[in-house]
Formats: sequence, structure tokens, C-alpha cells
Amino acid sequence: MILAPEVFDQRDEDGTVVLLDPAPPEVLAGAVGEAVDQCPGRAIEAHDIRP
Repeated sequence: MILAPEVFDQRDEDGTVVLLDPAPPEVLAGAVGEAVDQCPGRAIEAHDIRP
């Protein structure tokens, strides 16, 4: 399951997460933060996402 599907997608062939929106709207900050927290490989990093 992809959290914040407006911001992230995942390639079917290898499971790599793809960034769709490098500057998502503030309304998605919670979902982006959750995606960062839930990433099992700690491969996602975000800056200035939470007020």
C-alpha cells in the first residue's frame, strides 16, 4: 500500500518508490510524514512538511 499516492508511486517491476510531486501541497503533510515514518528502508526523507 502506498501512503500519499498523490506524492508517491511504486514501480510494479521492482517495487522502487517513485516521487511524483517534489513539492506537495501542505494539506498532504500528514500523509507524507506518515509515508516517511513507515518507509521500511528509511529511503524517504522530507523537509518542511509539518507546520
